Amino acid sequence: MLFRSYNIGYAGSHPFRMFVEKTTGRRRDIPKSTLRLMALGSAAEPVIREWFADETGMQVIAPPEDRRLIHFHHEHGCIGATLDGAVIKGGEPVIFEAKRVTWSQAGDWKDGAPRKHRVQAQHQMLATGLNACYIVGMINDKIGRAHV
Repeated sequence: MLFRSYNIGYAGSHPFRMFVEKTTGRRRDIPKSTLRLMALGSAAEPVIREWFADETGMQVIAPPEDRRLIHFHHEHGCIGATLDGAVIKGGEPVIFEAKRVTWSQAGDWKDGAPRKHRVQAQHQMLATGLNACYIVGMINDKIGRAHV
């Protein structure tokens, strides 16, 4: 969480609030309810990786267990990303971003991943230098996905 407060990135806040926090140095405490939801999302990642692998036949490489692997932009060290995994497609690595989607958010996925997740994928591609990302949402008992 400390990494997210000092580097450019999105950590569950409104985009304008994030901009103010990053440009003014003002930090806010993240509510416990938000931290619980983030922890639940992290706990769901192995299931989402397994479901995606079963559905597509592509192996998803999980990040290290300690989740401290941070990828930084090669020129701009303030741009960093932690990945939920990676897939090898056509011999090239592709970012894997897992999302736990609640029933009330399912409609946001009818045309693929919502914009905020696509923006996150673009940021991760910038930080890592990779050219593609699978955004995979676990929606009830189905997998929704977008390839960015």
